[in-house]
Amino acid sequence: MRNDSIHAAINATYREIGHLYDVFSEATKDGVIDRAERVSLEEIGATLHKRTETLLALMFAVYCPRKGALVTQDVRLTR
Repeated sequence: MRNDSIHAAINATYREIGHLYDVFSEATKDGVIDRAERVSLEEIGATLHKRTETLLALMFAVYCPRKGALVTQDVRLTR
């Protein structure tokens, strides 16, 4: 089913958001985000941004087919 790839991508995004929350919670236990914690949070944010862009591209590729476009197989995204 073509929704399988999209569902997998959404699940991976939720896992990454959970990871962001965990890192944020740990970083703010002392009330301050230090330099290393900020770098870690920014890296996770960048990953989320890329994952979201990929997810949107996948949604559009599956549900907004172009006239004469190639038909592709499901794409599996892994963490």
